[in-house]
Amino acid sequence: RADGREQAVRVLLAAAGTLGDRDVRAEFGREAIEAKRHEYVARYTNRIAEKAQALAGAMTRYYDRRPVSAEGFNRDLQLFAAENAAQQSMLEDPWGNALVGEGSLNANGYSYLTLRSQGPDRRNGTADDLMVQVYAQRSARAVSPAPFKGRVSVRVNAVAGNRAMIEGFVSDERGNPVAGVGVTARRLSNGRTARGYTDAEGRFTIANLAPGNYRVMFERDGLRPATYKSLALEAGGRAVIESSLERQNEAAISLAVYPYYSKSEMVEVAADAGFKDGRRLRKQNEMKRDGAFRALEMQVGQAAGAPAAAAANLSSSDLDASKEKGGEGGGPRVRSFFPETLYTNPALITDGQGRASIRVPVADSITTWRVTSLASTARGALGSSTYPVRVFQDFFVDLDLPVSITEGDVVSVPVAVYNYLPQAQRVNLELRQDPWFALDQDAATKQVQVGAGEVTVAYFRVKASKIGEQQLQMTARLEGAAGQSGDAVARAINVLPNGEEHAVVINERLEGEVTKDVLIPDGAIADASKIFVKFYPGALSQVVEGLDSILQMPGGCFEQTSSSTYPNVLVMDYLKTSKEITPEIQAKAEGFISLGYQRLVTFEVQGGGFSWFGQAPANKILTAYGLMEFSDMSRVYEVDPRLIERTQSWLASQQQPDGSFKPDTYFINEGATNRYNADTLRITAYIGWALAATGYSGEAVEKAKQFVKSRSTGKEDAYTLAVIANFAADQGRDKAWLDAAIGSLAAKAVESEKTAYWKQVGETPTSARNDSADLETTALAAQALLKSGQKSGLAKKALDYLTEKKDAFGNWQTTQATILSLKAFLLSFTRGTNADTAGAIEVSVDGKPVERFEIAKENNDLLHMVDLKAHTHQGAHRIGLIFKGKGSMQYQIVGRYYLPWSLRAAPAREPLSIDVSYDRTRLRQDETATAKVSVQNNTTAKAKMVMIDLGVPPGFEPVREDFEELMGTTRQKSGGKIEKYTITAKQVILYLDGLNPRQRLDFSFRLRARFPVRAQTFSSRVYEYYNPRIEDKTRPV
Repeated sequence: RADGREQAVRVLLAAAGTLGDRDVRAEFGREAIEAKRHEYVARYTNRIAEKAQALAGAMTRYYDRRPVSAEGFNRDLQLFAAENAAQQSMLEDPWGNALVGEGSLNANGYSYLTLRSQGPDRRNGTADDLMVQVYAQRSARAVSPAPFKGRVSVRVNAVAGNRAMIEGFVSDERGNPVAGVGVTARRLSNGRTARGYTDAEGRFTIANLAPGNYRVMFERDGLRPATYKSLALEAGGRAVIESSLERQNEAAISLAVYPYYSKSEMVEVAADAGFKDGRRLRKQNEMKRDGAFRALEMQVGQAAGAPAAAAANLSSSDLDASKEKGGEGGGPRVRSFFPETLYTNPALITDGQGRASIRVPVADSITTWRVTSLASTARGALGSSTYPVRVFQDFFVDLDLPVSITEGDVVSVPVAVYNYLPQAQRVNLELRQDPWFALDQDAATKQVQVGAGEVTVAYFRVKASKIGEQQLQMTARLEGAAGQSGDAVARAINVLPNGEEHAVVINERLEGEVTKDVLIPDGAIADASKIFVKFYPGALSQVVEGLDSILQMPGGCFEQTSSSTYPNVLVMDYLKTSKEITPEIQAKAEGFISLGYQRLVTFEVQGGGFSWFGQAPANKILTAYGLMEFSDMSRVYEVDPRLIERTQSWLASQQQPDGSFKPDTYFINEGATNRYNADTLRITAYIGWALAATGYSGEAVEKAKQFVKSRSTGKEDAYTLAVIANFAADQGRDKAWLDAAIGSLAAKAVESEKTAYWKQVGETPTSARNDSADLETTALAAQALLKSGQKSGLAKKALDYLTEKKDAFGNWQTTQATILSLKAFLLSFTRGTNADTAGAIEVSVDGKPVERFEIAKENNDLLHMVDLKAHTHQGAHRIGLIFKGKGSMQYQIVGRYYLPWSLRAAPAREPLSIDVSYDRTRLRQDETATAKVSVQNNTTAKAKMVMIDLGVPPGFEPVREDFEELMGTTRQKSGGKIEKYTITAKQVILYLDGLNPRQRLDFSFRLRARFPVRAQTFSSRVYEYYNPRIEDKTRPV
């Protein structure tokens, strides 16, 4: 019996084919088979967790007497084992394998570590590996302020005007300069504070202080704080403080194991009981005094990899997913609804007793849902709870499908059959035969025998033959089981065309009647082409379209993350201003903004400012951009005001005595100094604009203005003039300067009868060039014109140019150009430059009317799209558009088609090139193939912010450790350094700092075969993020 269980473990875990955390977000349709491994996962993981609990206590004591190894957690375990041979058993899994530690302890704060078991196959990195999560906390020992050590001197009549200043130098105990020390000057009479930070040389300046007595405090993580208690400053006084700070005592380390629920821990709650007097919420002490919970945030999501055993049931017994029967012909009901998040409510209001009742439609997943609730009282006390809800039936089947395959791919689909009934079962499996696939030398029906409490796997070999969103349905019927009809499940799969995508895009303004021709070339793949027409009656409709598509762009760095958050901020600000927001929209938008905000603050550099990947040094231009975003966000979301003040102060502290700001020597790429960055006038105007736009009241704004006014000639490049005009408009105190700035900007416009744009010579702050740079510059120019209220005709032409340049996804090539354009359109709406548009629209194809609808005030802000796929075929199509009514609107016609890869012309030598090859193309399940990648910059200029998008073939998963190792080996490189990576269901995205002139980057990674498949890879691509037309693609293999 034990041998049978061990065999079942191997079969079940091999069939499941686990994915990493990074894949879960994209690979829909796998959640049930992941969660339903619970019977064996729970049994053996609990054994490992019990050992891990004892090991955590032993390691806590170990760290009290031993330092943390620089080689990582696993090395610490090895050293512990060498010292404690008698306790060797706690480092072994149930199969006698040594537990492997993963991760490293951070120098500060907390760390997430892992104990990994090789599982019953005794091999690393295979599907049956089991893991227990460990949390390491550095608990700071008591930190007492250190006595002030240093020197203080004050010079009188050293500062012009009725003000004073403090400057100085901070060092450590050895006299070395310390960067990132926060220096706070608090005026004793009224408590007002001013703050600065030390730079890389340990120096700081706090200017523009009122005369008075000050307490000066020095603080930084890892160092003991120190205070100079009383500093008297008279008008014109300048104090110089030299301070030495001591190191803080090493923090104590404690380890704890994340709770792993077992069947014995099962609890029950009534279906609609809600929260009974808050008993399910962990409460802070003051909560007992504060009474009921007034507000509750609640989310029900699948517990990734969690066992279905530990559960709070929806009734006195398990929620039985088999009770709803009644499929066709009296067979089992087909389960087809598998969301990853079942319910979310960010603002659930309880009654006066802290009770709330909700009804949640249960999905078809047989899994354990994790209910997460966060609560707060009227006085601000907090509580939280996480508990499982188990959905289960005694017999069920599941399919393990890839997210996407290509037409012509052959996949052996694993069907897992789970039998929790007390008797063995003979099961008839039947695959519903649909037109989108053909069986590949296989049968549609099979019979399997599965023992009581066991699982088995059968395979069905299918060949994809029709493009589109498809569904695969499997029915399992039991022979002779009284009261049990079996189970049926349907899973979604996307079949992609076997070719390269092309798009034809037409953007124009609709005034009356127009006809346009769209050609779908001969040779285009059948059933893969379509034409659609989009109408934009109002400015907000331009924004709405971009919301979804911009979220699909890579989001690994600060600016990219900003761009997935900023649209929600902009739209919510507009809706609040126009008083058209509803509680539902507000709650949803605030959820997105909250997530973006929490991610953005992780890019702050210690000591002040922000950088692309959160690593020192901070970048002043990027920090100024982030400051404007946080300021905009604060109008619609609770942003920590100290973050804005801290960022403003850091920027102001970087100002030179003449009012200018020094260019950064580190700009996106290590050692790269582009034309934008080297221009002191431009960077000063940009930072001055950011400070003015965010309401900074210090003298830095006026000093920056005076510097810009005195240095500007009106002959600068278009981007600089657009920044200066925005600075003048937002500073708002010098009309003559504003008029001059708008005049210089307008003189740079390239005007035609219908549109106007600004040609940028050189790069923008994000290294955009050519068309992308023109888009950013034009969007900024449009904003300045709209803010000033001048030259409204030119502003309208600029907006028409931006609309004309939209791509097929509703964006403007890059995230930065898209955000700046969205801001311009929303600004045009709030400034009243949009005329009301109303009337009737008619759409025809090849002379035949196909659609008619009305535009009115109620739907003016909406994007209207007409899908013409039913009328699309090879050849030329004449699209007719008629608008009858008031006003006019922008429209876009998009034709998409795919050409077979065999028709792709041999590419010319591109500025960037990529080649991907594989060491073998035939392998067994669970074996690995090695992909060899070569990326090259073929130009004499540095390629900046390079992205590599590696296609992952269906049925395979990349080995994550290879990319971790790759990040480590490139960490010290200047050019070719991999800053970050992201793994999704069908791609690996690598974020590079850039590639030096003629530089070639070679690396390899492994792909593990999860189940039998004959398929081709997805295409791989390399491109510059802010110049996406500089790209190269590979053909599939």
